[in-house]
Amino acid sequence: MGRACKDDGRILLLEHGRSHYTWLNNILDANAQRHLTKWGCSWNRDILKVIDDAGLHVDYLARWHFGTTYYVVARPSSVVVKGER
Repeated sequence: MGRACKDDGRILLLEHGRSHYTWLNNILDANAQRHLTKWGCSWNRDILKVIDDAGLHVDYLARWHFGTTYYVVARPSSVVVKGER
């Protein structure tokens, strides 16, 4: 994702994935394959790990719906914002 972003650009993500509640993650995990087969959607992805693996710097993160809906404003880690080191 970071490679496709302009140097001064931002990456906006609206994603759904793992919750911050273990009990809910257990439900998502138990039904993940059936949900993927039916809807083509992997609803138990670790979104924070995906962002970290992509090498993005998170400027803003908000979560809703028991922590399963993520709104993220990010940028490539190689971009340095004025006043930041």
